[in-house]
Amino acid sequence: MNPIASWQSISLLGMMLALGYIAGRRLIQRPGTLQTTLQHEPRSTTLAAAACICALLFLALAVTVLTSGVVDTIDSHARTLARALHSGIFLHFCSYITTLGSAHVLAPLVVIAFVLFLLRARWDAAMALLFCALGANLTLRITKHLIGRQRPDFETFATASSPSFPSGHTTGAVVIYGFIVCALLHRLRTPRARFEAIYWGGALILLIAASRVILSVHHTSDVLAGLLLGGFWLLAGCILSRKVAAGMKANY
Repeated sequence: MNPIASWQSISLLGMMLALGYIAGRRLIQRPGTLQTTLQHEPRSTTLAAAACICALLFLALAVTVLTSGVVDTIDSHARTLARALHSGIFLHFCSYITTLGSAHVLAPLVVIAFVLFLLRARWDAAMALLFCALGANLTLRITKHLIGRQRPDFETFATASSPSFPSGHTTGAVVIYGFIVCALLHRLRTPRARFEAIYWGGALILLIAASRVILSVHHTSDVLAGLLLGGFWLLAGCILSRKVAAGMKANY
């Protein structure tokens, strides 16, 4: 498959982001389920149920990767499609995006966010951020070495050395950027402002995830596993933050 020109890839990406944004804006302008959801925070029981679903799907995917060739077949087809995006400028763009999910960026970001939470007396958020960041990192390292999946053949200038499953960049992006967005939602009261934070935060996470496949350093299933694992720890952190905040209020 011949690569698509960089300007076409970037134009298509911009069009997808714009269409998603316009569709979301239209939905929140209409009274309905989405607007109501953005006005109220989900219950802890809902978050716990979502976390359990993420954990179960992650385990199911891990078992499937170990025992079945179906995932490898799907990953192979996805890799073939990704080769169509292997044009110079677009690959450099993906390389820049993928660095936003690296430990060199996320680790300092955790420290900065932690300090800011403390300065604003957000002890609940500070504790929960450390909890989900450390928990995700520990689970990620253990899972990588337990499964020991090989990386795909590197087809671009990007390389990596650790086991492939799950994607660490994707997991870290979901946990850190996702938690920062969730912390911002406490200060954003209107559905429009909450939509902006969720949409652009989610878009950044998905771009980082997609860049790992496009740069051929991860299988598609690695990235999906990273989204699920990161989602579990993000939800766990949000639940802990609420528990700590409730406990602090009860003590005053």
